[in-house]
Amino acid sequence: MTKEQEEAIEILEGMVKSYIEADECGLSNNDFKHEIRAMQTVLSMLKHNSAEIEQKNTELAEKNAEIERLNRQIDLITEFLGERDLGYYKNETGGEILGIMRKYNKEDWKEHFERKATNNG
Repeated sequence: MTKEQEEAIEILEGMVKSYIEADECGLSNNDFKHEIRAMQTVLSMLKHNSAEIEQKNTELAEKNAEIERLNRQIDLITEFLGERDLGYYKNETGGEILGIMRKYNKEDWKEHFERKATNNG
């Protein structure tokens, strides 16, 4: 929640408290009861929405951390594969062949597995 939103909630809470105190002292009429209920409803909605947003932000941060971890694993795997001569080479058109063309490097392995993942294997 932003500082501005927190301040707005504090102001509304103060207004509700003032209305309730005025009503308890007999300084109000029945209009205050309606205004108090309306403000309490709005405050409740704001607090509920704020809690939901915080929960979603937490979930999003956790998912982003998991994505970063998986991306790092992919980088490590492709680095490992790029350092090995597994017999995979690229010809001039990008097709895979066994032979003496250019050896697969890290980026080649990433592209290879991205294509496989996109084509479902």
